[in-house]
Amino acid sequence: MDPNIAHRNELLAQKVVKGLGSRNMEGIYAATREEALAKALALIPEGAAVAMGGCMSAHEIGLVDALKAGPYRFIDRDAMEDKRAAMLAAPINAQRFGLSTPCAKTGACADCKSPDTICCQFLVTRFSHHPGRIQVLLVNDSLGF
Repeated sequence: MDPNIAHRNELLAQKVVKGLGSRNMEGIYAATREEALAKALALIPEGAAVAMGGCMSAHEIGLVDALKAGPYRFIDRDAMEDKRAAMLAAPINAQRFGLSTPCAKTGACADCKSPDTICCQFLVTRFSHHPGRIQVLLVNDSLGF
């Protein structure tokens, strides 16, 4: 990555970390994928049950493989017989799964009432009543989509 872009990203991440802190959430900055993996694993206690949506960034930094191989109870939705029962994802995931939704066709969210919809809930967290309960890991790399 261009050093100027990396520096700009770090400055922006510092601003986001500060903003999250003002809402009782913790922002964690990682300069590399490797650092992000180490920081993510440090947040998860051994023996913890872990599940996630279709987070491609977690795959790309090696987190999913580490969770599968490590001392965790990883709930792998890709290994489930009914994968759709475990989903909540964006338009690109609807395309990836070959679903017939408006967003799979247009690439943008819509007021979808399709039987194939995977966007069943929306959540906005403005503030955490429990300081540090919500942690956001910011990685200075091009990950996911």
